[in-house]
Amino acid sequence: MCHSHPQDFVKKRTVADMTDLMCQESTAHGVGHTWNNRRNLLGVFWFLVTVSLFALLLYVAATLSSDFLAREVQSQVFTSKYFYVSQCLVNDTHKKMINK
Repeated sequence: MCHSHPQDFVKKRTVADMTDLMCQESTAHGVGHTWNNRRNLLGVFWFLVTVSLFALLLYVAATLSSDFLAREVQSQVFTSKYFYVSQCLVNDTHKKMINK
C-alpha cells in the first residue's frame, strides 16, 4: 500500500485504522514485521519476545511505582553555620525577628 503524498498520514483515523497502518507501513524492526510474519516460527518467536518485554516493562513500572508510593515522607532540616549569608533573602520584618 503506497500513499500518493504525506497528507494521507495526517488525516484523522480510528485506532483500528492506525494499528492497521502501523502494521503495514512499519519497517522490519517494528510492529509490522512482527504482525505480518506471525504465521511462521520466527514471527511467533519475535511476537513472544515483544509481548514478554512489554509485560516486563509493565511489571517494572508497577513495582517501582508501588515502592515509591509505599515510602514514608521524609524531610531533612539542618542549620548552617553560614546562616547570615542567606539572610539577605529575608525581608526586613524577618530580619528584626532574627536579630532579637
